[in-house]
Amino acid sequence: MQFHTTDTVCAITGTHPANLKRWMKQGLLTSQQNADEWSNTHLSEIHTLVGLTATGATLNEIWQGQQDASAVKTYGWAARKGD
Repeated sequence: MQFHTTDTVCAITGTHPANLKRWMKQGLLTSQQNADEWSNTHLSEIHTLVGLTATGATLNEIWQGQQDASAVKTYGWAARKGD
């Protein structure tokens, strides 16, 4: 199995290491053995999270979608104009 470093994952996905840490802490990514070893499965999950957050989905909405094993229901950025 191929593993990637945090720096490589951030370069590939365009996300920040703090986001990876936050997503891992909130249970949005599958757990990992080593803090700096990201599998191709993680890479796919991260791409999905980047896409969802780009549409305005909150981490809570994403988590709820994962728990329900359904599509993430979000009102997007338009609903967050006042935030």
